[in-house]
Amino acid sequence: TLFTHRYLVNSHAVEENISRAEWVPARKIVVIPNGHDLSRFDGLPREGFHSRYGIPEGAPIIGIVANLRPVKRVHDLMAAFALVLKERSDAFLVIVGHTGEMFGEYKTLAANLGIEHNVRFLGLLDDPLPIMKHFSVGVNCSESEGLSNTIIEYMGCGVPVVATDTEGNRELIVHEQTGLISPVGDAQDLAAAILRLHRDPDLRGRLVSTARASVTKRFDEKMVVRQHERFYSDLVGTARRFQHH
Repeated sequence: TLFTHRYLVNSHAVEENISRAEWVPARKIVVIPNGHDLSRFDGLPREGFHSRYGIPEGAPIIGIVANLRPVKRVHDLMAAFALVLKERSDAFLVIVGHTGEMFGEYKTLAANLGIEHNVRFLGLLDDPLPIMKHFSVGVNCSESEGLSNTIIEYMGCGVPVVATDTEGNRELIVHEQTGLISPVGDAQDLAAAILRLHRDPDLRGRLVSTARASVTKRFDEKMVVRQHERFYSDLVGTARRFQHH
């Protein structure tokens, strides 16, 4: 820390964490978010998706892109989905991400919850955006996040978002403006938020429109590249001044 001029992080949540945990002075930390190629968000949905995964056309799809790790709390979404099915028996849960060692545990959980026929584990995909385009709702239910690329991708793809109330998620989602916020670990609240988006098309439309505008304004990779250029230019200038002293 003593000999480091600057720390570059991608969110204020990470900034606060390293400042608190590693005693880094705030003046040394610069926040530049992840940049995204906005043209990717205008791509087409995956052709043949419904037939390939046995999902009827028009069925509501609650989706999550997350590796099956404990911090992602996908089990909370599965419990919430069991509640969603009581009202929307035609809904499906699509889970995209590395299944890892927990796959068997989650398959068993799906069976125990009685939702196994309506859950699809797609595994790790090189590009999840064409699948994401089919989501009716995109969920992030992690207990901790820095700055979620997945949430940014949901927003950019026009998918309404339900996200847990973590520091990083709050940087992306303003409740009832760019998405809905739900307490960590509260399956009932998560289910209620998902169902609310299905019941209220006006709310869905407003959230999608505002979220897409937010992504365009904040995460365009061209703008982020310019921010990085300024950061390194300032860093070089700082190093030269330090050497002269």
